[in-house]
Amino acid sequence: MRQLRVECFGTQGWHVNWPVAVARLKSSDKQIVSPAFEVMGAVFKLMLKPKAMGNGKGESGFRKAKGRGHIELKCEVGSAATLPAMVFSFTINGICRGPVIHDFTGAPVACLPRETEWNFLGAVDKSSPTQNQTFTVHLDIAQCV
Repeated sequence: MRQLRVECFGTQGWHVNWPVAVARLKSSDKQIVSPAFEVMGAVFKLMLKPKAMGNGKGESGFRKAKGRGHIELKCEVGSAATLPAMVFSFTINGICRGPVIHDFTGAPVACLPRETEWNFLGAVDKSSPTQNQTFTVHLDIAQCV
């Protein structure tokens, strides 16, 4: 499987592409976390979280949510101290949501409005063999000017 890739555009913007294995969406995992990546000297991670389907045991994983959920962008502790406000958006399967402006010095985790739900399973590249199927989360992030 391909790895997370970060590309700089201009002097203050970055594209992050994170391929995610579909098998993770068929598990009872409560979150899927990307490898760490660096933007403007700060360390970030992307996190996929399943839609909550109930409060009982086994009701909060991706399998129960049928691959639906939301995306969070987390700035690791200590990394945000010197960051300016950032603007970001997510794209999956050609569907772009955002932009959102967030100040990571005040809160280390940012996301789109909570009502924004993604159908991760609907974004799967079905042309590849089942055991290798992925979808890609695209993050565009830039310094607010």
